[in-house]
Amino acid sequence: MESDLDQSLLLIAQFSERANPLGTQVAHCSDSQASAAVIAQAAATAGAESIPVSRQLADRACKLIHLLDESGIPTRIVHGPDQARDQPVGLSLARCAVAETGSVLLDERHLSDRATSLMTLHSIVVVATEDVVPSLDSTPGMLREIVQESGASYVTFVTGPSRTADIEMSLTVGVQGPGQVTVLFVDDLT
Repeated sequence: MESDLDQSLLLIAQFSERANPLGTQVAHCSDSQASAAVIAQAAATAGAESIPVSRQLADRACKLIHLLDESGIPTRIVHGPDQARDQPVGLSLARCAVAETGSVLLDERHLSDRATSLMTLHSIVVVATEDVVPSLDSTPGMLREIVQESGASYVTFVTGPSRTADIEMSLTVGVQGPGQVTVLFVDDLT
């Protein structure tokens, strides 16, 4: 019998097959310590002096945030768009990842929640490995839950970096959102 982790690993492989051709980088880590090292490396490469973090990720992964702060790259929870706009790297949390499409579902209730994933130059979206689902057919229940929870509701499916083309079909990446997207799956997200 296949374990839940084995099934999730198969779904992550399918997710990667869909996401990589669209320009999304996909990484997989066993725990928060390993994921902190991946994030710190991305931040150092981008020249980030600090990392804006969505409130949802800070609430869900306190150890990850603590490890990043200890690594010498301080994190800060985003409370407004100006704190994320044009920052080299930003961290957010996906409600789930959809293997069928290579998309992540972001539950971004407030503008400050959206700023981290939409306004940074490199958006790193953290996904708990247990939250990868096979298809879009798996998401309606989650969407209903999000709408029924208190507070405003705003949901975004993200499939790769921002892309736009003009009338002459000249494709430009990163004009209306991040030019680089990394989806980081973490087995033991704490």
